[in-house]
Amino acid sequence: KMGWKRISRAGGFALKALLLLSLVDFFGMQCIGEQIADEDPVPLSELVSAQASKCKHQSCKRSIILGFANKGYSKFAFNWVLSLRHAEVENFLLVALDEEAHLHFTRHHVTSYYNASMGTTDAKSQHHGSKTFRNIMEIRLRYVVELLEQDFDVWLTDVDSVFNTDPFVFLDADSAAELAYDTPFLPKGKDSPLMVMAGFFYMRRCSKFPENCALLKETIKYIDDHPEKHDQFAFNAVLSRKEAEGYKYKLMDPLLFCNGALYFSERAPQMLGMKSAVVQNNHITGVLSKRHRFREHLLWYLDPPSYYQNETAKYLLFDNVQDPLLGIVHEMASLKSAMLMGRMLNRIVILPLFCLYNKVDGVYSGSSDWCTVEEFIELDPQVFPVREHSFLLNPQTPREVADASKKQKMKINVKADKYDHEDEGDLIFTSKHDDGASEEEIRRWFGKGSRHEEERVLSLESLLGRVQGFGSEEEREKFEEDWARGVREREEIRRHINHTISQLSRPFTCLIAWGRKFDGEMTPEEMGRLMEKMMTKIKPDESLYLAVDGLKSAHLEAFRVIWPDVTAFELFPWMNQGFRRHQQTLLIHQGVCRAAQTVVVDDKSQVSMHLCDEWRRGRKDKDSACVHLNDDDDGGSNMLDVLSAMRDEL
Repeated sequence: KMGWKRISRAGGFALKALLLLSLVDFFGMQCIGEQIADEDPVPLSELVSAQASKCKHQSCKRSIILGFANKGYSKFAFNWVLSLRHAEVENFLLVALDEEAHLHFTRHHVTSYYNASMGTTDAKSQHHGSKTFRNIMEIRLRYVVELLEQDFDVWLTDVDSVFNTDPFVFLDADSAAELAYDTPFLPKGKDSPLMVMAGFFYMRRCSKFPENCALLKETIKYIDDHPEKHDQFAFNAVLSRKEAEGYKYKLMDPLLFCNGALYFSERAPQMLGMKSAVVQNNHITGVLSKRHRFREHLLWYLDPPSYYQNETAKYLLFDNVQDPLLGIVHEMASLKSAMLMGRMLNRIVILPLFCLYNKVDGVYSGSSDWCTVEEFIELDPQVFPVREHSFLLNPQTPREVADASKKQKMKINVKADKYDHEDEGDLIFTSKHDDGASEEEIRRWFGKGSRHEEERVLSLESLLGRVQGFGSEEEREKFEEDWARGVREREEIRRHINHTISQLSRPFTCLIAWGRKFDGEMTPEEMGRLMEKMMTKIKPDESLYLAVDGLKSAHLEAFRVIWPDVTAFELFPWMNQGFRRHQQTLLIHQGVCRAAQTVVVDDKSQVSMHLCDEWRRGRKDKDSACVHLNDDDDGGSNMLDVLSAMRDEL
């Protein structure tokens, strides 16, 4: 079993060494000159030969680990370099994709190569889906081909990866290439029966294995001919064709060379007690989410000591265990209450674990039933200062802060609660309000002049429904604006939201029927009754989005009998299984319905009412209200007859 305690033990010794390296690299360097760009560049083959010779093993004296980065991705590049140095791997080269990046890397004593004729990118671009990112894919394959043809073996890697140990000891000396598994969460096209990483592989020189250069050259041509296709698809499409023609390669152990889904979401190596040689931070996009993910697993080495050892900083910690289970709806509401308290009291919020959907003893020390916030949410620490949950386990964190999670938690009661203690004390505080404590109460209990003012960490039980918000209208509006831009769905979820909205005619109506059992439990009679009720509120010519769970294509066709312009979210293979998938779906519904002109609600479940409230909060007209379907609504038609006529399709 592997949880946070083992992650802390495994990462603690490395973290201290890497923090020391980061201090040397980023605070102790002297500039080596302002005229670097004007000097004659060292030929690529000469530079690679010098770097490759640093390999510790005789068998890899012609092997080079190759990474690429522009200035916008320089922090991830430095993190990559530090991990390699800690693993005592020196035969690597960082290729700069713009002149500014080359100057930046070289001044910090990182061996860098830059050649504008090989292709350049925008220095500031960071976005995974940008044209710059797609250009990087082709540029790096051209470099790999050139080096393979110059009799080098090349290990291509993304710089948002971390090396934990020397990877060369795991290679098979007889294989032409060693490729890395990607996860089945990604779609597999008909041309890609096996999905491998396009940005992480080891290939041997083309003088011995000419088929490697043929594979990469065809991939480059495929990218040129199909600019709309991602490099992952292009590489796998060509690989599939080449494999059919007899191309042979070896697959790396997916637990030793782990992709982001297996390592961060599923935690497969950790649960088996294994240490991955290399960890890829893929299957998530966005710089903020990638960095937070690394921090949670003690793999981000660039934070200065002040990040952990700020003597004036005070913190707020809250519990996120759910009972009864309501998933991301409650998690987001609790997080919002914590952010409110953090801003009121000028405290940094230490994030809890998320996805605590099952009560499991020892969740921190050996359970897979948890996740961290970036699984669903992208947080901007410039808007809301936070610390990752593993901050409590980091050896750099002061003991008085780290031990706060072990203390008895304080509790905020609301007026409607049944509680044992009516008087305020050290641990229990009771609000005079039913909808959460007021700003005045929060400040009186925990702020200036209170008995808890000087405590480094306020540790509280669940904050769900425990905080009203700011007292003044101006501060409330400012907080809501910051919440909207600083706490958002993760980038992949936003992408699906935007794609779904683009398929809808505007304006459109959103039907929320989360409580309906479309996943095999809904009978034709129940579905017919629902559609009859809908006809009393939603006209047949309206564009309609169905915010429901478990909807199948046959259900959608039944709705199209009455509402031809109807759309529902299609589940994608990248999504997790089980209850986490439901939560991702819920966030997509929330984002799509936020853009609707009208929201119609079929049931009064907490999830449906939450989606309604989210829509209302985003409306300029504060008097906007959701339309509710009533049990006595009757459209006057027998939808069961319609469904019976569609028996074959259903």
